[in-house]
Amino acid sequence: MVDGAHAPAQLADPVGGLQSDWWVGNFHKFPCAPRGTALLVIPPEGGQDGQDLWPLIDSWGFADPFPERFDEQGTQDLCGPIAAPESLREIERLWGWDVVRRYMSDLADYAERRVSEAASEVGGEDCSSPVRIPSPAMRLVKLPHGNRTPQELDALCPVFRDRILNELHAEVAVTQFDGELYLRLTAHAYVTADAIDRFAEQSIPTIVGWLRG
Repeated sequence: MVDGAHAPAQLADPVGGLQSDWWVGNFHKFPCAPRGTALLVIPPEGGQDGQDLWPLIDSWGFADPFPERFDEQGTQDLCGPIAAPESLREIERLWGWDVVRRYMSDLADYAERRVSEAASEVGGEDCSSPVRIPSPAMRLVKLPHGNRTPQELDALCPVFRDRILNELHAEVAVTQFDGELYLRLTAHAYVTADAIDRFAEQSIPTIVGWLRG
């Protein structure tokens, strides 16, 4: 099973050449559909036909074959699946997905450089990331963390993410890998270079200060 959470719309053909039994990708991320909307792909040549997949809760249609048995589960909210195709079409209509993907990749490069430089200047160490993620619109920036252990960093990440959101009004992921702490920056059509500049200039000094405290 492949977890392709961020792949839909960020990649032009996220399941091209797929060699797996199952693939799942989220549509509430880059396609901008309602939260909780996702896609399950079962390649026809993978040997799976979905008949061993069952809803967690039996309801109307439980006796139907896959995928129909998932279509009617009591009072589930179908707004997400209905809205997802419209969201994809609307972004294509407004700008075109090829244009959006180029914009996201270029802006992600700028965000990585701008935020890394700001963190390096305030933190007094090189904050460029040694880890490269194969994602056109997402980048990592390393943060100084005062020699905290991986276990301490794991506990810090969700608390730190919420503090950045609630106190600095910036939505950015915080993660740790191999004993290092990272900001995960994401670019989309609604993100601007000015917003990146404000985050680097106003938020990064505060974030580094929190880590030193």
